[in-house]
Amino acid sequence: MKNYSFYLSIFFLFCFSFSQNLQAQETDEINNWFFLHTTAKLNNKWKLGNEFHIRRDDWVQNWRNLLERPYVTYSVNKHFSATVGYTYIGSWALPGSDKAPHSNEHNIWEQVSFHHKLNKAIKVSHRYRFEHRFVDQWEHNLVTDEWSKTDNVFRNRFRYRMTIKSKLFNFGDNQDIYLHVFDEIWVNQADNLRFKGLGRNWLYLGLGYDLNPQLCFELAYMHQHDTYNTTDYLNTPIMQLSIGYKVPVKKS
Repeated sequence: MKNYSFYLSIFFLFCFSFSQNLQAQETDEINNWFFLHTTAKLNNKWKLGNEFHIRRDDWVQNWRNLLERPYVTYSVNKHFSATVGYTYIGSWALPGSDKAPHSNEHNIWEQVSFHHKLNKAIKVSHRYRFEHRFVDQWEHNLVTDEWSKTDNVFRNRFRYRMTIKSKLFNFGDNQDIYLHVFDEIWVNQADNLRFKGLGRNWLYLGLGYDLNPQLCFELAYMHQHDTYNTTDYLNTPIMQLSIGYKVPVKKS
């Protein structure tokens, strides 16, 4: 009965999120994202990882982002871990937009994560991340219709994600079908780290398959809500295919 209440809560969470975004002024074409996540556990305390993202727009017709994110994690105990990492983000503007055709961002970040279980099947995690971003700034010459890089701006951002994973079916030999749900808020910050405004919200619903302890696949729908100012919003529907691979490390 507790599990049924849990799944019902997820359903109402999605309904609430969409109802809050009905007033958005613009809806983008469907994005298609591909995500490869590799990890290597060195011992009980240290883990290396990398995320590689390919993000395309309008059913893979246009480039949106290319993202690389290596990191290192230290596990204090089974409930708490700390991570530091670097991210490169290459971004492409939509055809016909008033933004630079291509721009880059480099950021360094640190995060802490807390993990706990509701029962044997349901796991919950809370992730808190601070990002320190160096973002390209471009200027458009209306006469020549050319773009030129003018500066590199420093910005701070805070992100909080609550994740819930629940096993649905087991096929034996560590082969599981699972549900993956998370909600993540993005908070823009001033230079002194004070609150500047809500920038983005991700609401994610995925179905995953653990092929074995090293390899898993996941297909998901994600709703992205961007806030630019008090009257300008953008909702983006996203379909994402993810592959997770745990690199076997030979213990010395």
